[in-house]
Amino acid sequence: MFRRGLALLGMRAEEVLHVGDSLTADVAGAQAAGIAAIWVNRRGRPAPDGLDATDVIGNLADLTARLPR
Repeated sequence: MFRRGLALLGMRAEEVLHVGDSLTADVAGAQAAGIAAIWVNRRGRPAPDGLDATDVIGNLADLTARLPR
């Protein structure tokens, strides 16, 4: 899905940042395609071993501070 999205947009993985609340579907999926991923961890849960997001935020309001200008 992520690679298909990149192809449709004509973008490279290095140009994209994925934001999602599922470590296994969003973060792991994006990273498998070479895309940086921010985990929206609203409940403050610990990440399971082997799954590390590029960054972690508590809610979407915190996202603007993480985006490049």
